[in-house]
Amino acid sequence: MFIYSLDGKTLYYTSIDLAISGFSFDQIYATIWLARSTDGGKTFTRSKTSKLASGTVNSTTGQSIGVMVDKEWMTIDRSNSSRRGTVYGSFLAINLTDTIETLNVASLAPGMTSFTTTAAAIPTQDLVMMQIATIDVDYSGNVHMTFMGTPDYEVYYIYHSVSTDGAKTFSKPNIVSRIELAHRSLTSYDSFIPGIDTGRQYPSIQVACGKPGTAREKDLYCIWEALGISSPGSTGEDIYFARSSDNGASWSMPIVINKDHQGLNRHQFRPSTFISSNGMIAAGWYDGREEEDNTSVDYYISYSLDGGRSFTGETKVSSLPTDFSTIGLSNGNFGVGEYLQVLASDNYILPIWSDGRNDDGTIGIYSAKVPLESSSVNSMSGKPESLHITSNPVKEKTTITVSAREGSAIDISIFDALGRKMETLFHGIMNGTENTLIFSPEKISSGIYYLTLTSEGHSITKPISYIK
Repeated sequence: MFIYSLDGKTLYYTSIDLAISGFSFDQIYATIWLARSTDGGKTFTRSKTSKLASGTVNSTTGQSIGVMVDKEWMTIDRSNSSRRGTVYGSFLAINLTDTIETLNVASLAPGMTSFTTTAAAIPTQDLVMMQIATIDVDYSGNVHMTFMGTPDYEVYYIYHSVSTDGAKTFSKPNIVSRIELAHRSLTSYDSFIPGIDTGRQYPSIQVACGKPGTAREKDLYCIWEALGISSPGSTGEDIYFARSSDNGASWSMPIVINKDHQGLNRHQFRPSTFISSNGMIAAGWYDGREEEDNTSVDYYISYSLDGGRSFTGETKVSSLPTDFSTIGLSNGNFGVGEYLQVLASDNYILPIWSDGRNDDGTIGIYSAKVPLESSSVNSMSGKPESLHITSNPVKEKTTITVSAREGSAIDISIFDALGRKMETLFHGIMNGTENTLIFSPEKISSGIYYLTLTSEGHSITKPISYIK
């Protein structure tokens, strides 16, 4: 994982190293290292003590004993509290000797080179299994964690815990939602995602806190994937979202944010979320809605402007689908992992994901820069400009109607999914309140583009599809 210091001068990086003694797997050394870069990621350094956690597993007796560490996450305190600038790291420790699992959080204070040697454990004595923990810091410096757990291997839940003392202690976990998991519940049903080992079909939980200085700075948000929240549904795996406005003491009824065909067993999975500086909530996920067997998978995004009560702007951002039955051909059927992240500014969503669009087991990392309608996102007022596209998708040409104040300085351009300008349709002064333009996309290939009107420091963006 990567995270920047608040001044942007230091880039922190954590990674899990698995080492063996000689050529034998009888003894495995697991270390979550911390490295840092002060040159923008060109080079990284780490010392022998720069680590988040470590453990050793010994199998010489035929039975594994010792401790394995896994599933790290990082965040930084951006609040104005006394702990501002502190980096927090969480991890899962599995004691294979007595099969006890613990979730832990360590802190890295500004100016320090290593995490605290004693990590705080989440009080999970009532649970027999935990997985997929993420952390974030709220407007007042409280550290929040969400994770999956079960008290009996029969019913699974998403839990929340909070620390108000800089990750020295954490509250007893409370329930965010019950979840139905593929192949992990005793409920009998057939649901799986092609290309992903069934043992790795985790709910990919992520917690996010409202941004300081916004109207919803006290809100918490949680996103995950599941087959349902009380019983398996008929729509396959969906992306669920819940919110809290009382420091995680209670949570809203989860909503499904993907808007695919209901009643069909199509899977959405591996979600992530991000809160922009103006409070817009971005979400991203893999989506298999196009094929009945869930093998054709794309990457989608969506966003919320009302604090997670509803989501809009659902957009497919991958230009080519992946046959997910081939995604694990080159990595032992591991497929894709859970560590994905969507980012966002006030006017753009920046998803980052991996896929195997060549369908030969080769996995690449991709990103997109998706502009939003800033009139919806920003709190600016008095903007009479508007765009209307007569026919969309476009086959040969289409008429674009522009409404603007007479005498307005306007720029109207076409951008691709990476934010590159493909064509300028108009740049100058609008002489009337309503104007028409003709767009003939002869020099570009088929795909999704974005029509953007910019005027007096703000912009309006609408997606436009071109089919040759």
